[in-house]
Amino acid sequence: MLSTSFPSPAHLALSDSERAAHPNSFVSEVDNAVLPRVRFHHTGDVYVRGIQVLAFCRTIASPEFESIARQVRRLDMDFEDVRPTRAGLEMVANALAAMSNLDELVLLGLPSREADGWVLRKVTGRLRLFCTNLSIVSWDMLDFLRRQQDIVHLGTRSPPASEAPMRNAYQHMPFPTDVVPRLRTLDSPAPVLLSLQAASPPTRPLTHMRIDLNKLHPNVESEALKALAAFSSTVKRLSLCRSALRLSPASDRSGAMCMASVINRIAMNRRWAKLEFLEMRDESYDAVSITSCLSLHLCSPHCQSAIPGLSQAISRCCPAVETIVWAPSTHPAGSTASAACIAIIFFTFSRHLRQFIFLDDASDPANKKYLSVAKQQGGELRAVPVGATEVEGMWKQS
Repeated sequence: MLSTSFPSPAHLALSDSERAAHPNSFVSEVDNAVLPRVRFHHTGDVYVRGIQVLAFCRTIASPEFESIARQVRRLDMDFEDVRPTRAGLEMVANALAAMSNLDELVLLGLPSREADGWVLRKVTGRLRLFCTNLSIVSWDMLDFLRRQQDIVHLGTRSPPASEAPMRNAYQHMPFPTDVVPRLRTLDSPAPVLLSLQAASPPTRPLTHMRIDLNKLHPNVESEALKALAAFSSTVKRLSLCRSALRLSPASDRSGAMCMASVINRIAMNRRWAKLEFLEMRDESYDAVSITSCLSLHLCSPHCQSAIPGLSQAISRCCPAVETIVWAPSTHPAGSTASAACIAIIFFTFSRHLRQFIFLDDASDPANKKYLSVAKQQGGELRAVPVGATEVEGMWKQS
């Protein structure tokens, strides 16, 4: 079992200013307490944030903790708003070298996406999952990933908006096909698809994808959607995301396609025949179209001519889809359409659909309320609440 305590300050020095600001940063082994920002979920799983990252790294790399370091299987580290120095990043590199049995690594918050990949040079574990804010086409990252032949899940994060102003074009560095050849799950910003497409051959047999379409110039979004369509023959679970944390969704949508247009674009001359799960985040729905379709016959010409028609687009693009998750970032003022009523429209057009999940209330980001509408035997629909944690991880399930 991994210890849930840290060494005393005698073993791990902390400056006076840091100790004053964080009096509980370190806990004596005799206290047998768990640090509030360092959690061991169970044997082998470590979750560490902020100022505690360097404290953890310094400790786990110590010779007296060698046996504990070998027990760590899954490590999730995020510097958050802490900006480590070069010496601090050396501690991260040494800690990664000590954890020789790592198979899942989440490493976020590194200051430079392009230049800090060197911290991975000492990694000794054989990873199956790797997520980072580092650029996946930087020299150090490509070198690291070439050595990690067992990775099946790769995730990368978009840089903050302040560091990545919207551009109408990207220089697409190829992501070679000999890198992570077993890759099946990709969680990334849309421009990464352009790096995949720039490789030769340009496609991989990906089965699970979550693609962030947020903060893209329309030209780049259009190119990325063409690249995404190249995976239509293999993908089984797909999540399309725009940020749900916008301060002003309306002003941020200038020039962006609606979700129905996105679906139609990736389905152009293609059918996603194997797609069983589709998640859409941050698309506002049109209350007028919803209520007009409810008040008329659902297959009437008026309903079919609604532009854009999200449910029709999905039925054409994804004929085998069984589960749809729709999480609008905004609900129109005065909307009275319930999640169950909206579900009826999707069930009408997608004949294989078995479950429709709708973000019914996002007013409290820490307590999102989802409603799951499922088709029962005999065709009846049953609606039940479902937890946000369960919903937001569905896209990567086997």
